[in-house]
Amino acid sequence: MIMALLFIGLMAIIGLAIDLGNVFVSYSRLRRAVDAAALASTSQFREGYTQIALERAAQQFLNLNGITNTVDVTIEACSFAVIPNDPELCTTPTRKLVRVTVTQDVNLFFLAVMGLNTVPIKVDAISEAASVDLVLLIDNSSSMAQTNTGADTNPKDCNPSSNCHPMEEIKAAAKLLVNRLFLSQGGAPGYDRVSIVTFNRFPKVELEMTDNKATIMSKIDAITVYQGEYKCPFAFDNGQTYAQWLPLWLAEPVPLGDPPNSITGLEGPCRLHWGGSTNTDSGLLNPDGAYITLYSLQMYESETAAEPNPKDWMVTNSGGGLKVAGNVLGGQYPAGYPSSPVRRESALWVVVWLTDGYTNAGYSEDGEHHPQSVSNSGTMICPKYTWAPITGYPDTRWCVDQDARPTAAQLQATPAPGASVFAPRHAQDPVGTAVEDRVYDPDDYARDMVDFVTNPDTALPPEIKGQGALLFTIGLGTKINSRSQYEIANNRPAPGSTLLEYGAYKGSGIYYPAPNANQLDEIFLAIANKIATRLSR
Repeated sequence: MIMALLFIGLMAIIGLAIDLGNVFVSYSRLRRAVDAAALASTSQFREGYTQIALERAAQQFLNLNGITNTVDVTIEACSFAVIPNDPELCTTPTRKLVRVTVTQDVNLFFLAVMGLNTVPIKVDAISEAASVDLVLLIDNSSSMAQTNTGADTNPKDCNPSSNCHPMEEIKAAAKLLVNRLFLSQGGAPGYDRVSIVTFNRFPKVELEMTDNKATIMSKIDAITVYQGEYKCPFAFDNGQTYAQWLPLWLAEPVPLGDPPNSITGLEGPCRLHWGGSTNTDSGLLNPDGAYITLYSLQMYESETAAEPNPKDWMVTNSGGGLKVAGNVLGGQYPAGYPSSPVRRESALWVVVWLTDGYTNAGYSEDGEHHPQSVSNSGTMICPKYTWAPITGYPDTRWCVDQDARPTAAQLQATPAPGASVFAPRHAQDPVGTAVEDRVYDPDDYARDMVDFVTNPDTALPPEIKGQGALLFTIGLGTKINSRSQYEIANNRPAPGSTLLEYGAYKGSGIYYPAPNANQLDEIFLAIANKIATRLSR
């Protein structure tokens, strides 16, 4: 009798262990299915946020994971939570949170003998689609002003009629991206925010971080092409000297809306013409065919009359734009800015950087050994060794790195973009370095600002801490891949695309070449679809 009783007890213990094991296995299977269902639900924030869409996505993933005998499936977001204003779902600031709760009956085997046929298990998961703080960093230099046929044009002619190309295509694609972001939240504000920063010679915050879609669209429409480059105020010929044309320049009225130059009242380079003229009057035009050669006309700010410093005539300050974009993400705006929205630590920080040329302007104060200032201005840099053409190569680029960039052969031999050869640069010149010995250039500065935008703000020395943002880069047109005669002869890669490739690598993003502006819609949509979804709990 004792053995019979012990046997019954042993069987009960074994049965309980088997049933409990089955419950735990079922719970684990349900947990994986609910996690997947929660992630699938939040993915609908990118496709079109509705309660029906979230529920449909969750149920599909439960079915795919074999979870069919459910007692109850509940999908909740803040706007349709079971408990109004549920603190887990209704956060401040607003976050894209979805909770999936599933109750399932698990069949019992041995315990059914005792009349206990099933036991309910309940699993819930909260998933979050990343709320996005996005900075649109757009090059608006005068190369963005062309006619429909591709001939360059004066921005002052096409800006008033919103007919500058490819700027109009850029604006249309940017609006498509914004529409996709706001589609993902049912048009409701509070989830995603957008800021707009433009850069030419100077970076400018066009729009602070905001979730107001109408304001964002309006500001995109209002972006214009930089007008600091203008028709030269004199008729030049080969015999005209510096002393003869300077008074004509000084007498020219300040162009409306252009920031003044401290010396002349004007700023930026003048151009002989727009519209694709082929006039190359004794080599007065640079390789792009538009600007007066600095060495023919001299400069105002120069070390000597024979050595003009072109630093104040360069018009693509990518590093300055990146600096301002990084500070905007961190909630820091230039002095006097009308508003400074707070930074959102919980948001996914993203910068989309679009340019169509190489970087030839930058600020000397913000290099890798100096804190990144909030100001969107500074002293322009242009090392002296770039001021004159390299012997035998008259198309040498002014202010552009000539010896720190890797060769094309080195890049091709690099097993991965992360190898050290991918990101060489000059260190910033020590304070007090003589002008003739300076080598730190705008490309070096731009790479330092890429690091500022993309480096994480943890476990790093103060001089290289950053914002930890994702960085997607777009190289528009064919000039982004252009190489000078010197670069071709010395197997150097194109400075424009090489810098953008570095930015995308450091920012864990993607570099998109866009030879044609009509490709921008597809690229901006691809970027929208790269925004991450993550499991919160």
